[in-house]
Amino acid sequence: MTHTQITEWRPIQGYEGFYEISNDGRVRSSRRRGTDGRELSQQTRPGGHKTVALYRGNKHRRFHVHRLVLTHFGGERVPGKDLVLHADDNPENNHISNLRWGSRRENSLDASKNGRNVNANKTHCSRGHPFTGVNLRMYAGGRNCWACSIARSRGDMSLGGLILKDLNAGWRPATGRKQIEPGTFRAEESPESL
Repeated sequence: MTHTQITEWRPIQGYEGFYEISNDGRVRSSRRRGTDGRELSQQTRPGGHKTVALYRGNKHRRFHVHRLVLTHFGGERVPGKDLVLHADDNPENNHISNLRWGSRRENSLDASKNGRNVNANKTHCSRGHPFTGVNLRMYAGGRNCWACSIARSRGDMSLGGLILKDLNAGWRPATGRKQIEPGTFRAEESPESL
């Protein structure tokens, strides 16, 4: 992580005279009583976010470093935007230039844009049908499997009543319902028309 900006240190609110935070995500103890102060070690949480323990008296409290940086260098939290978002989706990069306040929705959109959204990276539905070609059904909130949509509309989620072959080659219901001829299955057809 190389940043050309000069490192700036500010006292941590509520711990003035004890700890300071830098604009690049480092935390150190303040210089006091003949000590030079030292940089504190940070622990990495399972999701990759860094935390640091701050002590006052006999009590300690653990803080997320990205939240400390944004609170002290990025201004007040915006109502409705209570999450700290990392522009590069790297939770270890806590430089102020990489952080901003955001909502859960913005966090999800960032994850999709940066290729870290689990659902956006799926190539097949939970039943094994591909999310490609005529089997891909797009809607405002995401995408859906066309074959599973048809099965749901018929109340047959086991898909035992729906034997799928290559969708471009056609498919046939196992229970004797109307058979779709090869090449006639189109994305604009609704489940009711089948």
